[in-house]
Amino acid sequence: VVRVRPMNEKENKANTLPVVTGSTEKREVTLIRGVGQRQIRQVYHFDSVYTSYSTQCEVFETVRPLVHEVMQGFEATVFAYGQTGTGK
Repeated sequence: VVRVRPMNEKENKANTLPVVTGSTEKREVTLIRGVGQRQIRQVYHFDSVYTSYSTQCEVFETVRPLVHEVMQGFEATVFAYGQTGTGK
């Protein structure tokens, strides 16, 4: 599962173009490198994709079964990776 974070205030003020886009329906994330004619797009597929429009509740519903299993004594891992302060 992957979640693409929304642009932050600084990025919005600088009119920064996003380099990562996500599609919940296609369950894919596209990484865009380069500019203009030299742009390279790499597409990665995941079990689930959450975009900047997704809510914390939607993301939690994905891990809810893991939380339930931990409460029953089983082991589970949820790995959250990202920039500090981005709401992991």
